[in-house]
Amino acid sequence: GTETINLTERCYDAGQEGGSLLGLERARQSLTTFKDHLNDLAVSMEERIQGVNKEPPAAGHPVFFTGSPAEGSFCVDDSLVSNPDLLDGTKAQDISSLRGQNINEEDKRFTFEEYYSLLLVKVGGSAKNAGDMAYNQSAISNQITALRDSISGVLVDEELAKMLQFQYGYQASAR
Repeated sequence: GTETINLTERCYDAGQEGGSLLGLERARQSLTTFKDHLNDLAVSMEERIQGVNKEPPAAGHPVFFTGSPAEGSFCVDDSLVSNPDLLDGTKAQDISSLRGQNINEEDKRFTFEEYYSLLLVKVGGSAKNAGDMAYNQSAISNQITALRDSISGVLVDEELAKMLQFQYGYQASAR
């Protein structure tokens, strides 16, 4: 019979030992979580900036962003990039003051800058952890190979040299 194992569900079980497939699934899950946090930050920022930009006095250009974070097309409107005079100084100051305000009071009591910094720390920590684990696994593999070779008493290079020696001796005696 065949048994189906869902790695996504089992990837964070404490009892799971590992393996490359499980490791890859854990990495995929981490990347998805980081992407979701970044999208959440972008959506919150978009909502707050649009709210500030629509308050009286209305800005000369009501649309600040185009696209959507979910589609990957989220960016500042091209006409604002090419002509920043469309935003008056008051609106620009209002938008820049959002930097020090909390994202929201219920579940994210961080400023946009703090939230982004925390996300960078988490990503950096995960990358460092993955690099350390790969280095450790490689060192363990090399050590096990060296132990196996020392116990078996057979060195591949040495055996190849002896085999060539016998072959040349056989060829010489055949003449």
